[in-house]
Amino acid sequence: ANYLLQRWVLRRPFLDATIPEFGLRLRVHTNDVIGRHLYKYRRYEPEVTRLLLATVRLEPGDVVFDVGANIGWYSLVLDRQAPPGVDILAFEPDPDNHALLRENLARNGTRGVTPVRAAAGPAPSRQQLFRYGAGNAGRHSLLPIHGGEAVEVETVRLDDAWDAHGLGDRPLRLIKIDVEGYELEALRGAPRLLARCHWLLGEFSPGFMRRGGLDPGELVRLLVDAGLHPNRIGPDGVVPCRPDELLAQERQTNILWSRARPAGG
Repeated sequence: ANYLLQRWVLRRPFLDATIPEFGLRLRVHTNDVIGRHLYKYRRYEPEVTRLLLATVRLEPGDVVFDVGANIGWYSLVLDRQAPPGVDILAFEPDPDNHALLRENLARNGTRGVTPVRAAAGPAPSRQQLFRYGAGNAGRHSLLPIHGGEAVEVETVRLDDAWDAHGLGDRPLRLIKIDVEGYELEALRGAPRLLARCHWLLGEFSPGFMRRGGLDPGELVRLLVDAGLHPNRIGPDGVVPCRPDELLAQERQTNILWSRARPAGG
């Protein structure tokens, strides 16, 4: 009822969502589905968040890349749980999302998160980011799969971003990537990082990829060739799966790729 009052009666463009579990306060767009969920339910992707925090243990000196950070949920939660000395680079190219990301990092006093206004790609360039619409700012994509407006954004190679931030030989504990089907192209710019990262959390979106002219099999081969093993995230926890099982499905799925071969995998 309070959400309806704020949106339809008071017509407020932004809301403050309080997340008691992590001691966070996020500024969100009133008409955005992610913002609405955070405001009403005080959580976002609880199953994925819980299993990620339980599985990936950050240590002092670790680095995390949050690629497609949106308004900052995973960067903020990981920063809250991280010991001192962990650095998180949060990549978000959309100007509106990036502005909220910066505001949310500042208002929550993050220790080790650096916002980067850029998308990940196979080469440095300027590209069109196709916006899904105001109702879901987390669905923007560099693939031309949406009919809405487009905005020009900068793309960077993740390997180059590592060097530009002087991260040297520090451990890359986690890459979290959510770029709506563009994962293959984004990770083509990260061969060195893929060869050494411990965990990679990403959506596997074969439908989006095919609509954008990309082969889902190439993404799976890229990650397998880098020495990573797929695990599904679901009600039963983090469950190992075979690459061929992954390729046999069409639905969008959260996959946690691990450097170590899982038991039974």
